[in-house]
Amino acid sequence: MQIIKAIALLHQTKTSFVSYRLPQSQDVKLLYGGSFVERLPEGISNYFVVSPFDSYADVPTLYYVSGEEFKGEELTAEQLRKIVNAQFKPLAVKPIISNKNDYLKQAQQIITLLKEGEIKKIVLSRVVKKQLLKADQTKVFEALCDKYPEAFVYFLHFANDVSWMGATPETLLTAKENKATTVALAATQRDKNIPLSEVVWGEKEQSEQGMVSDFIENILQQTDGVSYTREAATTVKAGPLLHLKTKFDITIHRKFSWQQLVKQLHPTPAVCGLPQRAALEKILIIEPHKRYFYTGFLGPVTQDSELQLFVNLRCMMLLDDEAYLFVGGGLTVLSDAHAEWEETESKAETLLSVFPNNSPTLQDDAR
Repeated sequence: MQIIKAIALLHQTKTSFVSYRLPQSQDVKLLYGGSFVERLPEGISNYFVVSPFDSYADVPTLYYVSGEEFKGEELTAEQLRKIVNAQFKPLAVKPIISNKNDYLKQAQQIITLLKEGEIKKIVLSRVVKKQLLKADQTKVFEALCDKYPEAFVYFLHFANDVSWMGATPETLLTAKENKATTVALAATQRDKNIPLSEVVWGEKEQSEQGMVSDFIENILQQTDGVSYTREAATTVKAGPLLHLKTKFDITIHRKFSWQQLVKQLHPTPAVCGLPQRAALEKILIIEPHKRYFYTGFLGPVTQDSELQLFVNLRCMMLLDDEAYLFVGGGLTVLSDAHAEWEETESKAETLLSVFPNNSPTLQDDAR
């Protein structure tokens, strides 16, 4: 049985699974028969982690453990119905939708706040609601894998029929043996089909990228037992969009605690703001929706010293035949609320471009 057919069967029978494809790889992985748990059992070194933007009582960091990796074996619905494991089941609560007027008011409120000078940047997000038939959801995952080879593409399904899917361009932290990498990814503009070396960035975008890069560098400077190099910012393509990217190559000189480093990095100013805590407090007040796993992080950990974690961007929550797309952008004192709305529209197109043509918007003024 082909892996996509296996995913569709797991999805149909409401069996929890994790499927993903790493950047620059054609190998789609599928883990099934395991459990999403809130505590990592002792002695487990191979697992998949998915962590929320902020710590909610009903959305903790989750670990998918004790699953089998699909190797082409035949799966049957009868066999899968026998898989019953105690596991975390997220609340199937539909996110609150902000229309354009709502978003513009929220953005202007933040811009006015930023002009007071205490906070330099706040990332504002919104939710776009679209119809996506359950029968088409596995096809969309396959299309994302095909269309975005540079992204981390994933499909998670919980036993209570809540799913998450995405194609994120941003690495949070990868590590193997004594080498690690993290990136600062910020600033956005549409791809104009010109050479990347000729792309021009405005003051707002360059300032935004600098905030994220400096934040990461400051953390690495204060981290014992590591050294690093910081590359110059370059323009990179992510689907129909362009971003500024700064790469940090890290050398680990003694026992490495990736959990501690991730705790310091997440959430970076690319998805939260600066200063981190002050920006987070404002986001939780101004945004009407919970972000859940959006702008959290996720990825496989195969050994204590080998991991590939990504920021959960360009993603959506799937409930029955509805998709809830989470999109956002960084606001600074130089931001224009209408331009920021257009940026979220462009980011939504990353996912919407692979939706079936018969999936009309369910949000009257979403476009």
